[in-house]
Amino acid sequence: VNLIAQRPNLIGTYRGELQSQWINPETKQGIPPIPSYIVIRQTFSNIHLRLFTVQSQSQSLQGTIRREEDDHRELIFNYRNEPKIEHRGHSAIHHGGARLAITENASVLQGAYWTDRATIGSMRYSRVSRETVSSFEDATSRFSA
Repeated sequence: VNLIAQRPNLIGTYRGELQSQWINPETKQGIPPIPSYIVIRQTFSNIHLRLFTVQSQSQSLQGTIRREEDDHRELIFNYRNEPKIEHRGHSAIHHGGARLAITENASVLQGAYWTDRATIGSMRYSRVSRETVSSFEDATSRFSA
Protein backbone atom coordinates (compact mmCIF):
# COMPACT_ATOMS: atom_id res chain seq x y z
CA VAL A 1 0.00 0.00 0.00
CA ASN A 2 1.29 3.42 -0.94
CA LEU A 3 1.12 5.23 2.40
CA ILE A 4 0.63 8.68 0.88
CA ALA A 5 -2.22 7.75 -1.46
CA GLN A 6 -3.27 4.68 0.54
CA ARG A 7 -3.54 2.77 -2.74
CA PRO A 8 -2.51 -0.87 -2.97
CA ASN A 9 0.01 -1.83 -5.63
CA LEU A 10 -1.96 -4.13 -7.95
CA ILE A 11 0.64 -4.37 -10.75
CA GLY A 12 0.94 -7.87 -12.14
CA THR A 13 -0.84 -10.82 -13.71
CA TYR A 14 -3.81 -12.49 -12.04
CA ARG A 15 -5.22 -15.91 -12.99
CA GLY A 16 -8.87 -16.79 -12.43
CA GLU A 17 -12.20 -17.18 -14.07
CA LEU A 18 -15.42 -15.53 -15.10
CA GLN A 19 -18.68 -17.27 -14.23
CA SER A 20 -21.40 -15.92 -16.49
CA GLN A 21 -25.04 -16.15 -15.45
CA TRP A 22 -26.03 -16.31 -19.15
CA ILE A 23 -28.43 -19.11 -20.09
CA ASN A 24 -28.40 -20.43 -23.66
CA PRO A 25 -31.98 -19.91 -24.90
CA GLU A 26 -31.80 -23.02 -27.09
CA THR A 27 -30.44 -25.48 -24.53
CA LYS A 28 -31.68 -23.72 -21.35
CA GLN A 29 -28.21 -24.44 -19.92
CA GLY A 30 -25.56 -22.15 -18.49
CA ILE A 31 -21.94 -22.18 -19.57
CA PRO A 32 -18.90 -23.43 -17.64
CA PRO A 33 -16.51 -20.98 -15.96
CA ILE A 34 -14.25 -19.14 -18.42
CA PRO A 35 -10.53 -19.33 -17.57
CA SER A 36 -8.94 -15.91 -17.90
CA TYR A 37 -6.14 -13.59 -16.84
CA ILE A 38 -6.19 -9.96 -15.74
CA VAL A 39 -3.06 -7.86 -16.29
CA ILE A 40 -2.84 -4.65 -14.27
CA ARG A 41 -0.50 -1.76 -14.98
CA GLN A 42 -0.56 1.10 -12.51
CA THR A 43 1.04 4.47 -11.87
CA PHE A 44 0.54 6.86 -8.98
CA SER A 45 -2.54 8.37 -10.64
CA ASN A 46 -3.76 5.78 -13.19
CA ILE A 47 -4.72 2.13 -13.36
CA HIS A 48 -5.18 0.09 -16.55
CA LEU A 49 -6.45 -3.47 -16.90
CA ARG A 50 -6.49 -6.02 -19.71
CA LEU A 51 -8.47 -9.20 -19.37
CA PHE A 52 -7.61 -12.12 -21.64
CA THR A 53 -9.67 -15.22 -22.45
CA VAL A 54 -9.10 -17.75 -25.21
CA GLN A 55 -11.83 -16.00 -27.27
CA SER A 56 -11.41 -12.29 -26.52
CA GLN A 57 -9.66 -9.49 -24.73
CA SER A 58 -11.01 -6.56 -22.75
CA GLN A 59 -9.32 -3.33 -21.85
CA SER A 60 -10.33 -0.84 -19.22
CA LEU A 61 -11.53 2.54 -20.42
CA GLN A 62 -11.49 4.04 -16.96
CA GLY A 63 -10.69 2.61 -13.56
CA THR A 64 -10.25 3.61 -9.96
CA ILE A 65 -9.45 2.15 -6.58
CA ARG A 66 -12.11 3.13 -4.06
CA ARG A 67 -11.39 3.14 -0.33
CA GLU A 68 -14.25 3.00 2.13
CA GLU A 69 -14.25 4.36 5.68
CA ASP A 70 -13.58 0.89 7.15
CA ASP A 71 -10.46 0.58 4.92
CA HIS A 72 -12.16 -1.88 2.54
CA ARG A 73 -10.82 -1.30 -0.99
CA GLU A 74 -12.31 -2.15 -4.32
CA LEU A 75 -11.28 -1.86 -7.95
CA ILE A 76 -14.02 -0.39 -10.13
CA PHE A 77 -13.66 -0.11 -13.90
CA ASN A 78 -15.51 -0.01 -17.18
CA TYR A 79 -14.23 -1.82 -20.23
CA ARG A 80 -14.55 -2.62 -23.92
CA ASN A 81 -14.46 -6.31 -24.92
CA GLU A 82 -13.27 -7.31 -28.39
CA PRO A 83 -13.76 -10.96 -29.34
CA LYS A 84 -11.31 -12.46 -31.81
CA ILE A 85 -12.67 -12.13 -35.33
CA GLU A 86 -13.62 -15.82 -35.58
CA HIS A 87 -15.92 -15.48 -32.53
CA ARG A 88 -17.76 -12.29 -33.48
CA GLY A 89 -20.63 -14.20 -35.11
CA HIS A 90 -21.80 -15.35 -31.68
CA SER A 91 -20.07 -12.76 -29.47
CA ALA A 92 -20.24 -9.11 -30.50
CA ILE A 93 -17.96 -6.32 -29.31
CA HIS A 94 -19.50 -4.96 -26.13
CA HIS A 95 -18.94 -2.73 -23.11
CA GLY A 96 -19.32 -3.40 -19.43
CA GLY A 97 -18.27 -2.65 -15.91
CA ALA A 98 -16.88 -4.52 -12.92
CA ARG A 99 -16.50 -4.05 -9.19
CA LEU A 100 -13.88 -6.22 -7.49
CA ALA A 101 -13.01 -6.34 -3.80
CA ILE A 102 -9.27 -6.15 -3.09
CA THR A 103 -7.91 -8.34 -0.29
CA GLU A 104 -5.71 -6.74 2.33
CA ASN A 105 -2.50 -8.02 0.74
CA ALA A 106 -3.81 -7.21 -2.77
CA SER A 107 -3.31 -10.76 -4.03
CA VAL A 108 -6.97 -11.62 -4.68
CA LEU A 109 -9.62 -9.69 -6.63
CA GLN A 110 -13.22 -10.89 -6.58
CA GLY A 111 -16.60 -9.49 -7.41
CA ALA A 112 -19.05 -9.04 -10.24
CA TYR A 113 -19.33 -7.74 -13.79
CA TRP A 114 -22.19 -6.59 -16.02
CA THR A 115 -22.43 -5.80 -19.72
CA ASP A 116 -24.48 -3.79 -22.18
CA ARG A 117 -25.62 -7.17 -23.58
CA ALA A 118 -27.70 -7.58 -20.40
CA THR A 119 -25.40 -10.27 -18.99
CA ILE A 120 -23.91 -10.48 -15.52
CA GLY A 121 -21.51 -12.74 -13.72
CA SER A 122 -18.89 -13.18 -11.06
CA MET A 123 -15.10 -12.93 -11.24
CA ARG A 124 -12.33 -14.25 -9.00
CA TYR A 125 -8.59 -13.81 -9.60
CA SER A 126 -5.37 -14.49 -7.69
CA ARG A 127 -2.10 -12.78 -8.50
CA VAL A 128 0.41 -15.21 -10.01
CA SER A 129 3.20 -12.73 -10.77
CA ARG A 130 4.26 -9.10 -10.55
CA GLU A 131 5.23 -9.47 -14.22
CA THR A 132 2.77 -8.51 -16.94
CA VAL A 133 1.91 -10.39 -20.13
CA SER A 134 0.37 -9.37 -23.45
CA SER A 135 -1.92 -12.27 -24.40
CA PHE A 136 -3.88 -15.26 -23.12
CA GLU A 137 -1.40 -17.58 -24.81
CA ASP A 138 1.58 -15.84 -23.17
CA ALA A 139 -0.09 -16.02 -19.75
CA THR A 140 -1.05 -19.67 -20.19
CA SER A 141 2.46 -20.70 -21.23
CA ARG A 142 4.00 -18.85 -18.27
CA PHE A 143 1.46 -19.23 -15.50
CA SER A 144 -0.84 -22.20 -16.19
CA ALA A 145 -1.77 -24.21 -13.13
